Amino acid sequence: MAENNYTEKTRQWLENRFSILPGGAYDPHAPVHGLDEYSNEHGPDQTMWLTAKTIQVMRYLSRTSFKTLLDVGAAEGYTARLSRHLFGCDVTAADISLQAMLRCGELFAIPGTALNASNLPFRDDSFDAVICNECIEHVENPFELLLDAARVARRCLIVSTAEARVCYLAAKLALSLLDPDETHGHISVWCRRDFTCMFGSKTVMSCQNFPRPWDDLPPEELFHRVTVLPPDQLGEGIIVAVYFDESARLSKPVLDDDTIIRSVTGFAMDKKPLISVPDDTAPADTLIKRLLCPLCRTGRLSFSTGKLTCCDCGQTFDVRGGVPDMYVKEPADIKKLAFHPKLSREIDGKKRLKWAKKRQKQFNTKKYLKNEYLLKKFRKLVPFIDFWYVQPGFWGKFRFALTSVLPKGLLKKPSWMQKK
Repeated sequence: MAENNYTEKTRQWLENRFSILPGGAYDPHAPVHGLDEYSNEHGPDQTMWLTAKTIQVMRYLSRTSFKTLLDVGAAEGYTARLSRHLFGCDVTAADISLQAMLRCGELFAIPGTALNASNLPFRDDSFDAVICNECIEHVENPFELLLDAARVARRCLIVSTAEARVCYLAAKLALSLLDPDETHGHISVWCRRDFTCMFGSKTVMSCQNFPRPWDDLPPEELFHRVTVLPPDQLGEGIIVAVYFDESARLSKPVLDDDTIIRSVTGFAMDKKPLISVPDDTAPADTLIKRLLCPLCRTGRLSFSTGKLTCCDCGQTFDVRGGVPDMYVKEPADIKKLAFHPKLSREIDGKKRLKWAKKRQKQFNTKKYLKNEYLLKKFRKLVPFIDFWYVQPGFWGKFRFALTSVLPKGLLKKPSWMQKK
């Protein structure tokens, strides 16, 4: 992947995606327009999917105590804006695209930083909570992102990805279903073990289990269903919350599900940017205090005449419209992150590093199945393995296997497989 400059190509593609259109209009990334309006990129099904997952992330935040929040992979700040609106927190956005961060300031007046998500230029424990919503599957060095985000998060880290399976084998096989030539496509598939190997028992996980196709259910029923989190959910995708401060985990949510659903589905906005931010605007002082140089990873930064300068190594970073462009090609040092004192209290750093390297090698060497017949078979095999894996005991697995392969009606399907 490194030889194909995946990260560089992704940055350029996203710069074009979030740019202002000729004439000054802006066509935002859905669902910024709201549930009933769709951008050129997304249709109704995709917008329902994005909205459902946003509701799930907000539901996790509602069960977390925090005052400051960093949104990594924030696009133009839709999720960050919702978080500020619902929880009254101090929010900061981060994305690989400078244009996305400029739109974030213009649309929502949220401070943002352009960066490489695998090398976060923020100090340790800079934010109470960090969210990474549908981002890690797009990143070339995702374990650096996970561990660096954990370093930055003081109380809680929340990660969601659609590319996740319940068990390791299903996740490994699902890699072959990803097209490496897709622009800004998914390049990794995750399993629960990835997160327990990184963070141990501090993790709380649930699958993003909601029915498809979306038009089988009215929106209100669909969105209520996705907020239900039984102990052993099945389905594609996962949401992971890692609590570094156990007191941040609330027993009672701040907001009920109805309030969250109404806030997410009721949001809509105009297509044009709302705020004009001059190019020579300085970053917010609170943002500068949280930043560090992504190259030397130690130096403080000072602002002068459209640039931030590292006081240690002298490296300069451009600032445009109040947005520092802190993007560098190099990811953070995975070895240093794996042995960070904050993470090594429960899991040995050597084991963490070994697992990260093993999985990263699989992500880098995956082979895409171009044969249509094999693709069809693998699309059925991967979820079968997941469902088989979670069946209780030998007889549970045996019955599930028989139910799946024998003619319909010969054995009654388990209740969770029956269409309601």
